[in-house]
Amino acid sequence: MDIHKPKPWRGFREFLKEYLIIVVGVLTALAAEAVVEAAHTAQKAAETEQLVREEFARNLAFAKDRVLLSACNRELYRAIERALITTPPDRPVPRFPYIWFYSRPFGWSQWEAAVASGVADHFPADRRRGYLRMYISQGSAGSFNVIETHELEVAATLRTLRMPARKLEPAVREQLLQAVAQGDWQEEWILHNAANVIAAGEALHLPAYKPSPRARLMTPADGKACVAKVLAEEAGLPPLPADQ
Repeated sequence: MDIHKPKPWRGFREFLKEYLIIVVGVLTALAAEAVVEAAHTAQKAAETEQLVREEFARNLAFAKDRVLLSACNRELYRAIERALITTPPDRPVPRFPYIWFYSRPFGWSQWEAAVASGVADHFPADRRRGYLRMYISQGSAGSFNVIETHELEVAATLRTLRMPARKLEPAVREQLLQAVAQGDWQEEWILHNAANVIAAGEALHLPAYKPSPRARLMTPADGKACVAKVLAEEAGLPPLPADQ
């Protein structure tokens, strides 16, 4: 069997030639790997950003919905407060049959995961700043959901006024007045922060959000109709004292 031994180098020039061939081969392989990795990173960033944009589009739609609902909720709080204050202690407090509140589940998990994994660093810089601006517009993380949960607790207290009109003990009346004050403050917070989220979200040109049939959003006409219904209930109440 013939064994081919490697040919010895014939001088420095031949050694340099072989060396350069190896170096160029290694650099070419590294460059090809970098190109493949860059393409993979770009694809991953594009897919993740699409999920972020869909998530933010939903949050933008929910923020607009809460602005429309907020006007009705605050009017309802004012009507309940007026009834509790102006109804004499020996008279039944009027019934409010249309007390209803709902929450919208704001979610930021796609954005938070993109930031934690570092994928968000590969988003276009201007859009990345826009996403961050919208995210922090809500206040601390999860603020909307926390405030809405508190508001639902207030609503549970006030829903006792959906029962037939009846006289209320002073302590019960005071408890309801405190619930009204808390709920109205929460609505003010939601309205302010929702407006900030909307302003930041509109600048991102997000895709249209398509809610499921079970998550129908309010329209401006719905908001006006809700306020009109509350005003109609409030129309027969005595006026508040001048210092209220």
